[in-house]
Amino acid sequence: MHQLCLQQTVVGLDVGWYDGCDFGPAPSGYEQRTGDVRDVRPDELAGLDAVVNLAGKNVNCRATKANRLAILKSRLNSVRALAEAVRRCSVPPAVW
Repeated sequence: MHQLCLQQTVVGLDVGWYDGCDFGPAPSGYEQRTGDVRDVRPDELAGLDAVVNLAGKNVNCRATKANRLAILKSRLNSVRALAEAVRRCSVPPAVW
Protein backbone atom coordinates (compact mmCIF):
# COMPACT_ATOMS: atom_id res chain seq x y z
CA MET A 1 0.00 0.00 0.00
CA HIS A 2 2.85 2.35 0.73
CA GLN A 3 4.11 1.76 -2.83
CA LEU A 4 0.70 2.78 -4.19
CA CYS A 5 0.85 5.96 -2.13
CA LEU A 6 4.33 6.73 -3.42
CA GLN A 7 3.23 6.27 -7.03
CA GLN A 8 0.41 8.79 -6.71
CA THR A 9 2.90 11.62 -7.19
CA VAL A 10 4.25 10.04 -10.37
CA VAL A 11 0.92 9.51 -12.14
CA GLY A 12 -1.08 12.25 -10.43
CA LEU A 13 -3.66 10.13 -8.63
CA ASP A 14 -5.40 11.14 -5.42
CA VAL A 15 -4.79 8.20 -3.09
CA GLY A 16 -6.88 7.47 -0.03
CA TRP A 17 -6.40 4.78 2.56
CA TYR A 18 -9.29 2.54 3.60
CA ASP A 19 -7.93 0.52 6.48
CA GLY A 20 -9.94 -2.44 7.68
CA CYS A 21 -6.81 -4.48 8.23
CA ASP A 22 -3.56 -3.95 10.07
CA PHE A 23 -1.26 -2.43 7.48
CA GLY A 24 -0.02 -0.03 10.13
CA PRO A 25 -0.75 3.67 10.25
CA ALA A 26 -1.66 5.47 7.05
CA PRO A 27 1.12 7.60 5.62
CA SER A 28 0.72 11.24 6.60
CA GLY A 29 -1.13 13.47 4.18
CA TYR A 30 -3.61 10.82 3.00
CA GLU A 31 -7.29 10.56 3.77
CA GLN A 32 -7.95 7.53 5.95
CA ARG A 33 -11.24 5.67 6.24
CA THR A 34 -11.70 2.80 8.64
CA GLY A 35 -14.14 -0.04 8.70
CA ASP A 36 -15.01 -3.29 7.03
CA VAL A 37 -14.78 -3.17 3.23
CA ARG A 38 -18.00 -5.23 3.10
CA ASP A 39 -19.78 -2.17 4.55
CA VAL A 40 -18.49 0.34 2.00
CA ARG A 41 -21.15 2.70 0.64
CA PRO A 42 -21.42 3.78 -3.01
CA ASP A 43 -20.90 7.44 -2.06
CA GLU A 44 -17.50 6.51 -0.57
CA LEU A 45 -16.37 5.23 -3.98
CA ALA A 46 -17.97 7.87 -6.18
CA GLY A 47 -15.45 9.81 -8.23
CA LEU A 48 -12.40 7.74 -7.29
CA ASP A 49 -9.89 6.96 -10.04
CA ALA A 50 -9.38 3.38 -8.87
CA VAL A 51 -10.08 0.96 -6.05
CA VAL A 52 -7.48 -1.63 -5.00
CA ASN A 53 -8.89 -4.38 -2.81
CA LEU A 54 -6.38 -6.00 -0.47
CA ALA A 55 -8.97 -7.38 1.95
CA GLY A 56 -9.04 -10.98 3.04
CA LYS A 57 -8.02 -13.46 5.67
CA ASN A 58 -4.30 -13.62 6.32
CA VAL A 59 -2.74 -16.52 4.40
CA ASN A 60 -0.09 -17.01 7.09
CA CYS A 61 -1.86 -20.02 8.61
CA ARG A 62 -1.95 -23.77 8.29
CA ALA A 63 -3.39 -24.93 4.98
CA THR A 64 -6.30 -26.79 6.52
CA LYS A 65 -9.54 -27.26 4.64
CA ALA A 66 -11.26 -24.78 7.00
CA ASN A 67 -8.56 -22.14 6.54
CA ARG A 68 -8.52 -22.52 2.75
CA LEU A 69 -12.30 -22.08 2.70
CA ALA A 70 -12.10 -19.04 5.03
CA ILE A 71 -9.44 -17.45 2.78
CA LEU A 72 -11.55 -18.01 -0.33
CA LYS A 73 -14.75 -16.72 1.30
CA SER A 74 -13.01 -13.64 2.69
CA ARG A 75 -11.89 -12.62 -0.78
CA LEU A 76 -15.16 -13.45 -2.53
CA ASN A 77 -17.25 -11.58 0.05
CA SER A 78 -15.14 -8.41 -0.16
CA VAL A 79 -15.20 -8.41 -3.98
CA ARG A 80 -18.96 -8.97 -4.04
CA ALA A 81 -19.51 -6.07 -1.64
CA LEU A 82 -17.28 -3.78 -3.69
CA ALA A 83 -18.97 -4.85 -6.94
CA GLU A 84 -22.38 -3.99 -5.52
CA ALA A 85 -21.17 -0.61 -4.23
CA VAL A 86 -19.54 0.19 -7.59
CA ARG A 87 -22.71 -0.88 -9.43
CA ARG A 88 -24.76 1.56 -7.34
CA CYS A 89 -22.20 4.38 -7.62
CA SER A 90 -23.27 7.65 -9.25
CA VAL A 91 -19.75 8.14 -10.67
CA PRO A 92 -18.06 4.73 -10.43
CA PRO A 93 -14.28 4.34 -10.24
CA ALA A 94 -12.69 3.92 -13.67
CA VAL A 95 -10.76 0.87 -12.48
CA TRP A 96 -11.34 -1.54 -9.66
